[in-house]
Amino acid sequence: MDVENKEVQEMYECFCNDCNKELIVNKNIDIKSCIYCKSKNIEKRELTKKIPKAHQIPFKISKKDALIIYEKQCRKAIFKSSIFLSKTTTQELIGVYVPFYLYSCECNGIVEFECIKSTKWKTGSYKYEKVDKYLVTRGGNMSLENIPIDTTKNFKDIIDLISPYDYSKIEEANTTLITSSAIVPNKMTNDEILKESVGKAKVCFMEEMKKSDLNYKEITPIKNSINIYNSKMSCILLPIYVLNIKYKNKLYPFYINGQTGKVFGNIPFSISKLIIIWIVLLIIIFILSSLIYFGVMS
Repeated sequence: MDVENKEVQEMYECFCNDCNKELIVNKNIDIKSCIYCKSKNIEKRELTKKIPKAHQIPFKISKKDALIIYEKQCRKAIFKSSIFLSKTTTQELIGVYVPFYLYSCECNGIVEFECIKSTKWKTGSYKYEKVDKYLVTRGGNMSLENIPIDTTKNFKDIIDLISPYDYSKIEEANTTLITSSAIVPNKMTNDEILKESVGKAKVCFMEEMKKSDLNYKEITPIKNSINIYNSKMSCILLPIYVLNIKYKNKLYPFYINGQTGKVFGNIPFSISKLIIIWIVLLIIIFILSSLIYFGVMS
């Protein structure tokens, strides 16, 4: 997946000495803190790695529009700290390309499930529940396409939260991407990628088998025999905007799909702001009550 690029001389490696994570950054982008843990203990090194070169889904959402999306998300939280909308915070939003493998394959097999049905009834003052257990077998053939495999070990769960991506918009990698965005380097070996891909394909197969008319209270896979064949993988760079905010010694990450604008992130309540609002409300209620009382007395 990695090839030599002429643009290497325009890049540097940003390494965090606290969380040991890296970012490949263009020299015109100034990284002041780690995008993962917010530590300022970062080291800028000469780039010795090869830059990921693959197909890509280009950014369709500009940084300006991404900030608007983020600000709208923030405004939904009434009792938030002002730090979430401060200029210092929003300036740290950065677009990154994250390398994924798209895994496609054919598979067939058989899955055994332990299934539970329960029936409840009441007789007089007594309650009863009958629990029946069944051994159910399901099998079939299916094609699985474009299962995303995170090769960085940092965005595995995030991609599910901000998906889908339109994979029909895949393009040849454009060298301009490294001048406008950062790149997350690979952390997995080819063997690790293959193991992760096959494991994820088998999980997808079992989930589909579970959906096949199994109307039970609980469904647990206990045994499977799944064959994978005609598999293929292709590397793709997926665009994501990342903003990690440190508030009261806790990190609150925000991720925005760089193609669709779908956002994921949680904003905590500001306890101090909530207390102030309650105090103001109590004062207003006290004043109104006093006016009504003295008005009646007069």
